[in-house]
Amino acid sequence: MRITHDDYTNAIEAHPFLPIYISGNAKGLVCTWNFNQMADKSLSQWILDKDTPPNQANVKKTTVKKLEFNSYGDRFGALNTGGQFFIMAFDLETSSKVEPLYTTMHTTRLNETRLSDFAFLDRDSIVAGVSLRDRVLNVYDTLLPPRQSLVQVHKAGNGGNLMQVLPDSHKVLCFNAKPGYITEYDLRKEGEFTTSKLLTKEEITAVALNPAQDSLVLGQADGIVKIFDLKASSQPAAP
Repeated sequence: MRITHDDYTNAIEAHPFLPIYISGNAKGLVCTWNFNQMADKSLSQWILDKDTPPNQANVKKTTVKKLEFNSYGDRFGALNTGGQFFIMAFDLETSSKVEPLYTTMHTTRLNETRLSDFAFLDRDSIVAGVSLRDRVLNVYDTLLPPRQSLVQVHKAGNGGNLMQVLPDSHKVLCFNAKPGYITEYDLRKEGEFTTSKLLTKEEITAVALNPAQDSLVLGQADGIVKIFDLKASSQPAAP
């Protein structure tokens, strides 16, 4: 079976150096596409949860909400609306299409936390995940067995549903513990955080960091996009 562009796409991510991209849909499938390809069918696909056939998928839990490649392009992370996180190998092996390299799904301790967003911290295997429901920021070493992979838990600060990593400063910004609020976590100091209110009452719906890591772009629920200067502070100040 090959997915066509008629299937609704919820997440998309470009490969770091190959002319291909991946997309995720409501059935828990991740598909590969060539840029400028003529055929309207995906090249290959991954099933995040092999125990849930696509035709039995519960879209409230299986919809792929975020995809992110590691810096080498040989694996990608995926998060579904059920809050479960997966890392899949990006290769031609048949087993890679159904067997995750890592998942929070089948380990009771990890499965209790429903993640709202994630990001690679070292661009390869260390992953941060934030949860609004559980009001927590977790750090996972995905090279370890799942039962031992939860290496940091930041319970203070009320979490959030959107995050941005500041790699050079070892900090993570989490948004929307309350609409318009931002929480800064210092990963070198477990339990240390700072919460402040942005100059908006709107929920933050999108965030991006420029390559120089000195400007932060935030999109709001009201359609406004703001650019913040991070040179003076790692937290956004007035635009």
